[in-house]
Amino acid sequence: MMTEGQAKGTVIRGLLRDIKNTHPPGIADVLRRLSDETRSYFEKPILHGRWYPYRVFTALLETMFEHIGRGKPDYLIEVGRRAVDQDLSSFFKLVLTIVSPRILGERSRTFWQQKFRPGSFRVTDIEDTGYVLVLEGFPMIHPAHCLMIEGYIQALGEHWRKDLETVHIECVHHRGQVCAWRCRWSGERL
Repeated sequence: MMTEGQAKGTVIRGLLRDIKNTHPPGIADVLRRLSDETRSYFEKPILHGRWYPYRVFTALLETMFEHIGRGKPDYLIEVGRRAVDQDLSSFFKLVLTIVSPRILGERSRTFWQQKFRPGSFRVTDIEDTGYVLVLEGFPMIHPAHCLMIEGYIQALGEHWRKDLETVHIECVHHRGQVCAWRCRWSGERL
């Protein structure tokens, strides 16, 4: 039996902020499109530190994708890119300019566990100009979330590598055992 995943209120609030900042009709326009059961979670403020069922996060993300993004996968990648700017303080952006790619990859486990559970990232195939991030222990990941993560990884990496490229090389929704993203860059830093 698969355990239902959980998402921290912070990531749900991040999606709400993205809607507010990019969708002129506003948050209410998106929330009204959710099922009654999912919409009930939004009757009270979403708390940053509280854990919510993953399905609340994915229902909101999928509704954004269908309604605002008109079903275009690039929209979800852009949502992930914008999430980085919401997450990173000026101090953290400064830290990104001095850490190595390997350290950043190793810290991805911590990033994931602060936002979602279960599961974690593992770094494999470490080279001087790349590595693979593998999401393990989270088989219930939603396909829209996979694309959002691709944009997130790409934008995060661009804070310290101007030529970072991220490719979703394996996906549980396309017969993969895990979801994995290959990150590659040249030796040139920002």
